[in-house]
Amino acid sequence: MARRGTSKRLGYFISIILIAAICLFAVSCIFARIFGAGAYAVTSGSMEPAYDTGSLIYLKDVDTNQLKKGDVITFAQAENMVVTHRITKVTERSGELWFITKGDANDTTDASPVYYKNVIGSPAFQIPLIGYVVTFAKQPPGIYLVIALIVLLVVLSVMPMLGRRKEKTGNVSNAQTAK
Repeated sequence: MARRGTSKRLGYFISIILIAAICLFAVSCIFARIFGAGAYAVTSGSMEPAYDTGSLIYLKDVDTNQLKKGDVITFAQAENMVVTHRITKVTERSGELWFITKGDANDTTDASPVYYKNVIGSPAFQIPLIGYVVTFAKQPPGIYLVIALIVLLVVLSVMPMLGRRKEKTGNVSNAQTAK
């Protein structure tokens, strides 16, 4: 009987830790968004070793007028494509800023210059490997798995409480029948 109680407590403890980890991750993403720091998954090795593939980078806002050669920027390259590369040259065309960029691991500069209005921000910090999780969780199989995991964790955290209620209810009814 003692083993069953220990395994229940262990399951409860593990589910609480997992729920706390998920909540902490969600809160950190929300907190970052509230304060203007977007989070993006690194999906290629073009900026290695500075930013490893699979990392989650958090961005800070930048004043594009203050950017210079050597700064790392994250920018919208196409409608659904966000890129993080290093500035190799700052140019001005018709009174507007443009940036020539290059990934640290790439041999050549990017084919298209970056218009200053396409700059989203600059990486403030990164969390290794979490980008893989975020990328997976954004697509249908991952979304379903995350939802199922959350439901499972909630059920696991509620089950010990239901077990205690049954025991209390069972004890009361046994005591009444003994009289």
